Amino acid sequence: MIVKADYHMHPNLPKGDKEALEKSKKWWEAIGKAGVNCVVIAEHVYKNAKRAFDLMSQACPDNIFCFPGIEYCTKEGVDIVVFSNSEKIYKEKPLNTTFGMTYRETIDYIKERDYLYAYVTHPFTLGTTSIVNILGMDQFEKYTNELNAVEVSNGAFDTLMKVFKTFPISLFTKKKLDWAQKTQRLPETYRPKNPIFLAAGSDAHLFQDLGNHFELVVSSFDRETVFDKLVNNTDGQLVLVSKKFSLLALLKNLPIVLSEFLIKKRIRLCSKFSCKRCG
Repeated sequence: MIVKADYHMHPNLPKGDKEALEKSKKWWEAIGKAGVNCVVIAEHVYKNAKRAFDLMSQACPDNIFCFPGIEYCTKEGVDIVVFSNSEKIYKEKPLNTTFGMTYRETIDYIKERDYLYAYVTHPFTLGTTSIVNILGMDQFEKYTNELNAVEVSNGAFDTLMKVFKTFPISLFTKKKLDWAQKTQRLPETYRPKNPIFLAAGSDAHLFQDLGNHFELVVSSFDRETVFDKLVNNTDGQLVLVSKKFSLLALLKNLPIVLSEFLIKKRIRLCSKFSCKRCG
C-alpha cells in the first residue's frame, strides 16, 4: 500500500467559518486531484492553526489522512513545523504562542513530549525565516542531527523558479538562486547523519501549489500505521511535480506573503508593549 504524503501545507482560510469550510472542501478536491492522500495541516502559528485543522478535518474525505500540525515561529523568527497524531498539540500554549520560545527552547519542549514531532524546516528558504540565515550553518547542522529530521524538499519557490527559467533575468544573486534550489531539493550533504525521518512538503498556500510529496510503503492503511511511517521515513520515494509557469499564481502569492509579514510585525510590536490581544 502506498501513502502519498505532503508534510507541509497551509489552508490559508478566510475569516468567515462558512466560507472557510467551503474552501476546506475545495482544498480536499485539489489535494485528491494532485494524487496526495496524506497531509499534515501545518498552518502558521499566527494564523490560528487549530481553527485551520478543525475546519480541514471536518471536511476531510474518508480516503485521505489528515494530521494536526503547526508551523511555529520561534523568538528568533525561525520557522519549524511541529506535528502529531493528537489534537492535544493545540492545547500546548507555548507552541501556540508566536515568538514565545527560542529555537533551543522549542526543541527541548518537543523532546519532552513524546507525542510531538518536528523537522528542521526549509533551512535555506529565502526571506526571514531560515535557520541558516538567522542562526547560522553550525546551528542548522546541530539541530538537524539532534532532531534527526529535516525537510528535504519544499515547494515554496517552484513557481518562482519557473519564472527565472522562462525569463532568465538577474534579479536573484547566485547565492539566492542556490538557496532557492536547495529549498526545492536539499543536497544529501545537509541531511542528518542518522536520520529518523525525512520530510517533503508543497508548502502550498494556493491549490495550484500542491503536488510535491513522499511516497511511503505501509503494511496497512490505518491511521496509526500511516503516522508511524511518517515519523520513521528514511526510505520514501520523493516525488517532485513539474508545475506549469504561471505569472498569475505568483501574483496571487504576493498578497499572502505580505499579509503574513505584516501579521508578524504586528505581533512583534504588540509583544514589545505587552499587548494581550496578540499571540
